[in-house]
Amino acid sequence: MTKMLYLLLTFLESVPAVFGIRAFAAEAPYRVVAKLDDGVEVRAYAPGWVVETSGGSDGFSRLFAYIAGSNEPSQTITMTAPVEQRFGADERPTPGWGDAEMRFFLPAKAGDPPPKPDDARVRLVHLPERMVAALRYSGSFGARRFEAKAADLRRVLAAAGRKTEGASYFMGYDPPFALPFLRRNEAAIDLQSEAQRDSPAP
Repeated sequence: MTKMLYLLLTFLESVPAVFGIRAFAAEAPYRVVAKLDDGVEVRAYAPGWVVETSGGSDGFSRLFAYIAGSNEPSQTITMTAPVEQRFGADERPTPGWGDAEMRFFLPAKAGDPPPKPDDARVRLVHLPERMVAALRYSGSFGARRFEAKAADLRRVLAAAGRKTEGASYFMGYDPPFALPFLRRNEAAIDLQSEAQRDSPAP
């Protein structure tokens, strides 16, 4: 399959997402282990492979090229959700989110390990099982709204006594052309494991 054909097929499959229908993309597998105030979920994500790079919209293009066949066996890989973006310790996206670290989750059928990227700026990473807290919201991808939701997420977790690890990050489940009020966006943050919480401070 050519990259252009793959792009066209992916676009056609994503059209229902305009109306909030996300059947075109499998989600990274997780189970909900707790529900907190204001809709915050605590999730256990299964181990799995991701492909990641930096550079905002350019980063998205590199990752999409990878799943469209820019890898060692020229293998096409199914698009999954969410697309994850991380912004650094201050959790503040730059205008256009240009400095974001971007990540695609890879389906199990991509292989273990998945195909090696052709682009040296694209990295394969295997993630262990991990605990994540997420707060879902709709609307635009805008930085201001994300920052407000990330603050709400941290407030709920602090009140619940949940210890976090690292900075908050964004998870998006819809293409840019989806109707804003139907979009599934999430502010998320990694949580410390039980072992980390129980270990004595140095």
